[in-house]
Amino acid sequence: MYLFTLLKQWINIRSVHLNRRVLAIALAVILALMFLVGCERDKAGGSGTTSKTGALFLDITQPEDESIVTSASVQVKGKTVSQAVVSINGELTEVDNSGRFTTTVALEEGPNLIDVIATDREGGEVQKSIVIIYAP
Repeated sequence: MYLFTLLKQWINIRSVHLNRRVLAIALAVILALMFLVGCERDKAGGSGTTSKTGALFLDITQPEDESIVTSASVQVKGKTVSQAVVSINGELTEVDNSGRFTTTVALEEGPNLIDVIATDREGGEVQKSIVIIYAP
């Protein structure tokens, strides 16, 4: 329900008059994103953006899930184990000795799904997803 409110805010920000078909398509996209994010959270064993599997964990510290931004890009920051390999939307991201990572992700207008995956040497994997809404 929160994402529907965000969609309405995004439409109001854009001051666009939408017909029913366009609104139905936008709502379908939001519902699909909610379903995908919910499935990933269920796989990880909880809600939110923190997941732990043994020694491997993944925290997405920035941006907050379901944020509305006015910039065409957003910095994604987080923390995991120092030896992990992290990818964000399929692009490898450098992890420092403390396990921190940061990268800039380009956004398209509307809802954007950001997938973050941390993998350890033993083949363990943790995946988290967040949705960011870009409303220029």
